[in-house]
Amino acid sequence: MTPILSTVLFASAAAASITTSIWLPGSPSDSENYEFKASVVGAEGDQVTLAVQIDDGYYTDSTETITFHGSTAFENVVTTTDSYGDYEGDLTISYGCSKQGNRPVCVYSSNGPVAWSSYCEMYTDYTDVVTSTMTYTYDSPASTVEQVETISFNDVIPGFCRTGSLLPESYAINTVSVRASQVQTYAITITAGEEKLSATAGATPTNSGASATTTGNVTPTGSPSGSNSTIPASSPTTGGPAQQTSNAAAMVTVAPALAGLGALVAALL
Repeated sequence: MTPILSTVLFASAAAASITTSIWLPGSPSDSENYEFKASVVGAEGDQVTLAVQIDDGYYTDSTETITFHGSTAFENVVTTTDSYGDYEGDLTISYGCSKQGNRPVCVYSSNGPVAWSSYCEMYTDYTDVVTSTMTYTYDSPASTVEQVETISFNDVIPGFCRTGSLLPESYAINTVSVRASQVQTYAITITAGEEKLSATAGATPTNSGASATTTGNVTPTGSPSGSNSTIPASSPTTGGPAQQTSNAAAMVTVAPALAGLGALVAALL
């Protein structure tokens, strides 16, 4: 049996399923009102990938693919097609948390042509060039001075809004230290694929929605990797309220496939 049963799942066997629990950011009322069901997509070492749904009858068509790294980290990456105004294109949203102790650091990333369009739309009208003329008259000695000032609003348009279709990392990523009180334990029932939890080492998760390429680290996709894009599980953040350590693009409307769990975790950011 892989270590995931003793670390992430804390499972108790049932006749036709496995009843277990997972930790996620959320409010106490969320953990009381929401339960999850999942099927195992794949397992290797201390990593397990689950296809998760909220088990409430409303989000049965909304599935989140989440990869858990032991008991300290998880990540969820989804690329979908969405639209903003007249613009339609790919939208990649990733969400992951890593913790040591009770306080996780979470990274939320939203990038792609739709996120880029959502942010840069505010600059579409910044094309005016305003010229103002001021005339100053002096008595001693008698003279007139004319001052002309030209302001081009084009100068305030970010360079990445002029070319390209992706946001820079500093605009696409939010990093938040979550209070211990915002970490909840949710019930989850494994309804299919439980046999994969005891698969031999070396089995590779067949997962198109999340990329389990690290152990203990969470790396958002949809933007270049960098100092703000990876959360080491060995470096917890302590003290103080939740902090946003980078700018982020305006939230765009998420496709139906990202409802449910995505709505729960994104609400904290």
